[in-house]
Amino acid sequence: MFIRTSRVSRNGKTYEYRQLVESFRRPDGIPSHRVVASLHDWPPDLVRNLELALAAVREGTTLVVPAAAASRLTI
Repeated sequence: MFIRTSRVSRNGKTYEYRQLVESFRRPDGIPSHRVVASLHDWPPDLVRNLELALAAVREGTTLVVPAAAASRLTI
């Protein structure tokens, strides 16, 4: 999984949005991507935290959340 940032220009304005994307193989064997979640309403710092968590999983490392930050988490 990874976070994809897309930019779209419409009527002279540029819009930027982020999506959580997963890679998979279609039934015919061709690699493809599917959007798991749209992150357009997430604050930038939360998106950055998700990027760091995904990178840690890929590397096989562990992230430690400080106690002050953990008290603000809602799961």
